[in-house]
Amino acid sequence: MLSKLLKSATNKIFLQKTITILLTFTLLLYIWTRGGLDQRMLDTDFGRDLYELSNIWLGRFVWLGPRLGPGLHASSVYYYIFYPFLFLGKGDAHAVVIGNIVIATIALGFFSFLSIRKWGITAIFATLAIGLSPWWRDIVLHPGNGFTYAFFIFASISFLWFNVPKILSSLSIGTALSIHPASIFGLPFFIYEWIRQKVSFKSLLLNFCSFLIPFTPLIAFEIITKGYIIRHWLERPASGISFGLSLDNVNHVFNMSGFSPFLWIPFIFFVLYKTTNQTKMWTIITLILLIIISFFEYFSAHYLFPFSVFISFVTVITLMQNRLGKLILIILVALFLHRIFFIEPFPPSSNRSISKVNTIVEKLHEQNLYNKNTPLAIVAVMDREVHVPQADDYHFFYRIDGYNALDISNYPKAEKLIIFVEDPTFDWKSWSSWEVDQFGSKTLEKIVEIDGTQAILYTH
Repeated sequence: MLSKLLKSATNKIFLQKTITILLTFTLLLYIWTRGGLDQRMLDTDFGRDLYELSNIWLGRFVWLGPRLGPGLHASSVYYYIFYPFLFLGKGDAHAVVIGNIVIATIALGFFSFLSIRKWGITAIFATLAIGLSPWWRDIVLHPGNGFTYAFFIFASISFLWFNVPKILSSLSIGTALSIHPASIFGLPFFIYEWIRQKVSFKSLLLNFCSFLIPFTPLIAFEIITKGYIIRHWLERPASGISFGLSLDNVNHVFNMSGFSPFLWIPFIFFVLYKTTNQTKMWTIITLILLIIISFFEYFSAHYLFPFSVFISFVTVITLMQNRLGKLILIILVALFLHRIFFIEPFPPSSNRSISKVNTIVEKLHEQNLYNKNTPLAIVAVMDREVHVPQADDYHFFYRIDGYNALDISNYPKAEKLIIFVEDPTFDWKSWSSWEVDQFGSKTLEKIVEIDGTQAILYTH
């Protein structure tokens, strides 16, 4: 009889936790997707990613990931993380955005489960504080190697903090670093934990192998090409960063995190006085990292996401450790919700959304000016400042629809040239580029106006 009562009570607790988590993530998903998936601008970086995904769609193996500032490359595992979502979405580019939401949800879901197991139902406010923070909401609809990697950093330090088998945290931080080099700032937490827990050499070796798995395509490419990337980088070595004492980076980190740097001063004293040694050391590591980036000139926002991860994580786990902290966390969540629903404007669709560009392509198909077997050279002019003749996003939509959109190297074999001009003031008649010249001599066939974009078709 007693065992049945205990089992019933356990089931009730499990049910309460499950319902709480589901309701929390329902709220988060609603907030994240307010305004729809077309909030995401189809910019040049996203277009580049879609182009590489279209290569995978065509059955080609992609060896290299996005090119990084220093002249090196990320791992192509980044593209293969998103490809299953594109496949399941039958080629809809929105599926990539949905994939980013799923990755964010899984990372936050692990944290939610682990924190509730440790602190109980009230830990759901820690989940909300992370999921509602400005930096998280900024990247959840923004798939990109400069954004998505932050979710893997968050997952890795969550696994590390809650003492999940370290092979998972090593795999997560390895994935983050293979996608973006700024992830390297997460390694001090691993070094500290390995020292604190006196990890054996065998365990370190196993973790290192797990860490290297996401780099496999990159390592294989370097072996096959005898160090092509490194050799070319050594010809003109660059770090992509420059030094200069400034607090701009630190201020930007706090702004993205939703926390005031002035509030962190009493918070530090609170940590040093009231929390565990592990929490103290994690806070000190975070402070040291913030001091380090103050010696660099202003970073782009996507280089600063790891620091927003560290600040947010250290803050919520510290506040969860006593009653006053939990009350502060509840107030913080309430402030975030007030800001989202009553202060911030409703998020509009981008003026260059996935749907808009896809519609332009679909309407041009309806003109029956070419068929699916016609070899096509495609270029584009987005605006006066950003000329992207390679038209990566247009290539993606053509290929997904089954049309023969050629690589630039094969433009001399094209039968038709299509120039998409999105800037109505642009003088395309006197414009030329290397990509256009590859097509060779050309004769104007037709001009089609679609939703403010001109599609100019040439033939030989």
